Amino acid sequence: MYRMKKNRTLPKGRVPSIMMFLAKLLGIVLGLYVLLGLYIYVFQYRLLYLPRTYTLELAQSTALENGLILWPTQDSSYLGLLSDPPTRPLLGTVLFFHGNAGSAMDRTYFSDTLNRLGFRVILVEYPAYGAKSGALGEASLAASGIQAVTQAHAEFGDPLYLVAESLGCGVACAVARDTRDVLQGMLLITPWDTLPDMAQQKYPLFPTRWLTKDQYHSIDNLKDFERPLGIVMAAQDTIIRNERTTHLIGHLTQDPHVWTLPDVGHNDWFSAVDGQWWQEVMAYVTNVETLEPRT
Repeated sequence: MYRMKKNRTLPKGRVPSIMMFLAKLLGIVLGLYVLLGLYIYVFQYRLLYLPRTYTLELAQSTALENGLILWPTQDSSYLGLLSDPPTRPLLGTVLFFHGNAGSAMDRTYFSDTLNRLGFRVILVEYPAYGAKSGALGEASLAASGIQAVTQAHAEFGDPLYLVAESLGCGVACAVARDTRDVLQGMLLITPWDTLPDMAQQKYPLFPTRWLTKDQYHSIDNLKDFERPLGIVMAAQDTIIRNERTTHLIGHLTQDPHVWTLPDVGHNDWFSAVDGQWWQEVMAYVTNVETLEPRT
């Protein structure tokens, strides 16, 4: 006959011990979760804004070395860096809004490219970036951008265009909401739909959408923009994923012209375009049949 095996049970004292251990472990995990969520909320500006700063004297000297001047003032209240090519007549003024890292001084390749096509270029600087005074945040950046557009229109007249990349697209869209009447066209390179949706996709384990202070709601900000609008996507973009851009495109009241750059990502897309591409893009944005580089 086979003997039946007795059911093995844990000693009475061990069951509460295991439960207490699991409860403590759960408490630690929840505590870490809350702490990480709190870190994202408290330090979100450190995650979003990565400014390069320097003294006013260095800004002035470096600008001159690159054929630029601080504009419209030479103090810390300047709004951007002006690149005014000698070739005349000009096709208009482009205000360029850069991404979240570095400063306007790091984007001279944009002013060089657009100067060659016959545009005056203002590399817009954000508060707390470069040598510019002010505070970080959507309200501050948008207000400074609106001031730059208003000043440029008063000083240089029509036509005015906005070109922006990455975070700058969010800023430019916020600016365009209040200045669209003086703008003739806009080009957005790797834009998103809303910052809360972007943040939620980047940190899906947290209720990031509800923790985001700045909104940069480009869908709402562009709903009444009826001038030529170009949008550029980098097919391999892992920072601002294409679905964020296509979601924006799908909710616009107008159909923008979309260029998709294959085999490049968020930070190397510029290497995939040439002068002919810029001629095509800016011809659309400016509603000009053809653009030729100036000598």
